Amino acid sequence: MDGDPDQTHPLDIDDVQPNAADPSIKRDMEQLAHDVRQFASAEIDYYRARLNYSKSVAKRSALFFTISLIALLGGSIAFILGCLLILVSYAGPVVATLIVVGACVVVSIGAALIGRKQARKFKFPEIESEDDGSD
Repeated sequence: MDGDPDQTHPLDIDDVQPNAADPSIKRDMEQLAHDVRQFASAEIDYYRARLNYSKSVAKRSALFFTISLIALLGGSIAFILGCLLILVSYAGPVVATLIVVGACVVVSIGAALIGRKQARKFKFPEIESEDDGSD
């Protein structure tokens, strides 16, 4: 080691010839396989946790959405009955009923179209960017 360029250092990795029977290579491969299994297990646990979180958020949302729907239906029934009572004195019972039913049908069709438009926008941007490889 007196500066001779032909003399190699005994720990130089480039001078070590790989040997498949070498126990250190086998140990490295076993460690790599173990690490890959751990990584896969961690990924599965991550997506499982995400799914559980999403399910709990969806359940809470559904509960409050149901409560709001019940309240909205009660208010709608009261409004419809009030409109019928007012319109009966002006247009008669049959015409008043047709007016109220027609208005309800128009509102329900409009709400359904808006709901369909909103449902088409439903996506998970971070997952979709992982799928197409555009990070």
